[in-house]
Amino acid sequence: MKAVIAIGIPGSGKTTTLKSFAAHEGLTYINADDIRQELTGDLRNHQHEGHVWTLVHKRIAKSLTGAGAVIDVTHARKRDRLQMIRFCREHGAKTIVGYYFAISPETCKKRNAQRSNPVPDAAIDRMAEFLGKHPPTKSEGFDELHIVTEADQQHRNEIRALG
Repeated sequence: MKAVIAIGIPGSGKTTTLKSFAAHEGLTYINADDIRQELTGDLRNHQHEGHVWTLVHKRIAKSLTGAGAVIDVTHARKRDRLQMIRFCREHGAKTIVGYYFAISPETCKKRNAQRSNPVPDAAIDRMAEFLGKHPPTKSEGFDELHIVTEADQQHRNEIRALG
């Protein structure tokens, strides 16, 4: 039972990378925006956050009875990461792996502007500030913590282009 926890601001490449990673590893992919879309038809609708997060937690708990989950949420605040790590441990996660997408806010804003439902720049700046003050560390409870940089993403794109 494995929990993979995404960390990074909108536009950092979390979803692009981790959706295919989850499928490849046989893990359940869980994303709060997807659940908002299911419930309201609008991934930016935050009117039912209590219900959204109840479903996120139920789906994580269920997935941890099997192979595990990829949890694709920003986790920009340290307290949110600590709560998620604790929740996963309490629900049977044997291994917790963090993937921190350490991508510049400028790059994220450029990517975000190309989305059909962009996140406001002010929200990206706020999340970047949280991560800048308290970047994730292994001591938060991760068994492994991987840092994904812009150079890593560029290298993967170059390899894909060759294939």
